[in-house]
Amino acid sequence: WLVVDNTYEDFLYADGAFEAGHKCLADQHVVNIFSMSKGYGMMGWRVGYIAASMKDGGALSEELLKVQDTCPICANRLAQRAALAALTDKSAGPSWVRSNVEEVTRPNQQKVLAAVRAGGAPNVVGGAGAIYLMVNIPGSQDDMEFVKFMIKEYGVAVIPGVAHGMPGWIRVAYANVDAEICDEACRRLEAGMKAWAAL
Repeated sequence: WLVVDNTYEDFLYADGAFEAGHKCLADQHVVNIFSMSKGYGMMGWRVGYIAASMKDGGALSEELLKVQDTCPICANRLAQRAALAALTDKSAGPSWVRSNVEEVTRPNQQKVLAAVRAGGAPNVVGGAGAIYLMVNIPGSQDDMEFVKFMIKEYGVAVIPGVAHGMPGWIRVAYANVDAEICDEACRRLEAGMKAWAAL
């Protein structure tokens, strides 16, 4: 089976870097996973859905219903209705997601990108969508020690890349941060990266 992660389905910036977006693949033995968390700002509401081919005669559907039947809880009714509205209301959907990504998230992304580059990051991955960047740290590649250093010395929390299978890197998230706080965090992040590289 191929499981396709479409949780960032329409969460793309308008610079054309990844214009095609995520696509739902349709074939036997392919399961597409979607989430309302990222694109529709419903983090923590635990609402999502899957899409899969019925070419197997519905065998997958039967197996999924067995799993669902054993779940004692589900998303609350309000969350379910909000998710349905997000998917079906003509004023919502992909265009709403993209406009909000551009207006709300993009400015912070640009600030973080500038800060890590000025801080000496040899490489940065990401930026076409999502709410974080993967940043190769300058100097010593001990990302766990770098994370501790940033918290202790600069009051900035980042996630070690080793947690994502990328030792020597960090994950820097920038969503849901006020512009002024993002500015200060970026100033500290840049200073911390420069100080780390000089150790």
